[in-house]
Amino acid sequence: MNKKNYWTHGSGATTKALVSSTLGSILSTAFKQGLIETNPMLRVAHHPSMPKSQSSPFSATEVDQLLSIDDEYKQFWIIMIGTMMRISEAMALRWSDVNMVQNYVSITKQYHIVFGKPMIESPKSESSIRDIYFGESVRNAFQVWKGQQLINGNADNDLVFPNSLGNMHNGQMFRKVLKERLEHLDINPRRIHDLRSTGATLASAQGIDIKSLHVQLGHSNIKTTLDYYNKPDKSTIAKESTKLDAVLG
Repeated sequence: MNKKNYWTHGSGATTKALVSSTLGSILSTAFKQGLIETNPMLRVAHHPSMPKSQSSPFSATEVDQLLSIDDEYKQFWIIMIGTMMRISEAMALRWSDVNMVQNYVSITKQYHIVFGKPMIESPKSESSIRDIYFGESVRNAFQVWKGQQLINGNADNDLVFPNSLGNMHNGQMFRKVLKERLEHLDINPRRIHDLRSTGATLASAQGIDIKSLHVQLGHSNIKTTLDYYNKPDKSTIAKESTKLDAVLG
């Protein structure tokens, strides 16, 4: 089957996207290392994309419940919600990327696994390379997290979120703990990515400008921000609908 037919027939959308992404990463690395003269994936007109999964942000009440468990992971939830980082960006984050004076993190790289091998790459889009500003609650969470690392002896390699051995990882341990916490709290299952959408939804509810939110999230298209992170909940819709009463009497 030729390349054109492969993308349009047979395999499911997720498989096609994974093959395209994996092959693109391998060839990109090979080109950067001088193993090949050109990257043939750059000549592919259409790259299949992953099917978009529906975001499922936590409600403010659910966030309070999650943060009510005052253990070593509480600071991680605060940081992920408050910065709205992607998990791949968080796993590549180093303390040298965190500015505690001006309250921002510099996102310049992301973590991926290709054929079982961890790789650090530049973000795929220019908009993903950004400074994410945060408030005092996130700053305090970073400070507590760093203090925990000093106690655990994992502060020597500059990684903000290393595993128990102090090494870089894919974040699976955080996914496992989140699953356990939600089961304990009787909260519907969520993905780690939903912490990001939660931060965006809560920020939107607090009135943050949509353009500022778009930059913080690192979306290449503002439509993505509007489509997935700026949806009012039912109570907000109900409240807004009463504003016509002032006109209709």
